[in-house]
Amino acid sequence: MKFKNLRRVASIGLATIMLAPSATFAKEFKDVKKNNRYSWAYNAIDILSDKNVISGHPDGEFKPGDSVSLEELLQLIKQVLNPSDEELKTAREKYSKIAKENGVNSWAEDAICLALHRNYLNESALKKASERGFFKINQREYPSRGDIAIFFARALNLDAKGNINLLRHKDQNKMSDTLKGYLASLVDVGIFSATGSDGNFEGDRPITRAETAIITKASFDYASKNTISSKTEKKKGTVILSSKLNNVNVIIIETNNQKFSFDIDSNTKYKLKDKDIKLEDIKAGQEVEIEYVKSNKDDREGTAKLINVTNAKIDMVGYVNSKGTNEITLRYRDNSDTLNFRTTSKISTSDTKTFTLDS
Repeated sequence: MKFKNLRRVASIGLATIMLAPSATFAKEFKDVKKNNRYSWAYNAIDILSDKNVISGHPDGEFKPGDSVSLEELLQLIKQVLNPSDEELKTAREKYSKIAKENGVNSWAEDAICLALHRNYLNESALKKASERGFFKINQREYPSRGDIAIFFARALNLDAKGNINLLRHKDQNKMSDTLKGYLASLVDVGIFSATGSDGNFEGDRPITRAETAIITKASFDYASKNTISSKTEKKKGTVILSSKLNNVNVIIIETNNQKFSFDIDSNTKYKLKDKDIKLEDIKAGQEVEIEYVKSNKDDREGTAKLINVTNAKIDMVGYVNSKGTNEITLRYRDNSDTLNFRTTSKISTSDTKTFTLDS
């Protein structure tokens, strides 16, 4: 995911963020009334504050016009998804280290880990967010409305290619095709409006707390009527490419003349005949079965959790140790470019195995 056109604004500090444990919960906020400029968000803020999903500041204000940080956003999404304790434990075990390495604040670690686990955030995007200052306490960067729309859509497993004819925004020409597809799906299920408050989407500016309350309330309504789970799927195919592209590990396979791409992260496992191998051992031409968490990205099927090589041509070198009528025993090791068979009379071997001969 790319974070574009983000403006830098002064941080209000952890003590006053939307979900800070030190904040004061209140049903009535001094700056959000039924008859003031934020009356349009009053109902959503009222309901979510009653449920302790969002909170105000110790001074009794909600500050509806303030920007929302990436950590606050993902914390809200986590509450919408309502993962089990077991899933959160698994997510922490897998991604807590990388969250800490990228400067995620401790109160938001669970939300970040869940986002990585469910693949609506990937490790590359997390690293970019850290580099841009999304997790700073002072002079923090804030994600744009466009970024946030994509986060919500992916977290809710909405279609990446929604019906863009539903969009009525006057600034559609400023939207990427990815944003249009996800935004259309969000409009279709009633989470975002088809026009925006003044006819424009304004995808480049940070989203306000009042706006976030509206879409979070709508997301809770959607989640109450739809099952949103992290499903692991499988796909078999022949490896076309296994490589690092733009610092993102990727594997591309082909099945029935169709190509499928998968992200690879630090938790991806690789196996050959129940033996652990490395990414470097995955080669073009091998047949693999990939277990992955489905993503709604246009260019990726999802994040690979396990890549199991089911049929591989492996370059080995060794000796025939013995040969029987129906079997042959070999001593062997991986081949190496450093071996010169013109000068080498003997090589060391690491494995011995007996193979049954085909009749």
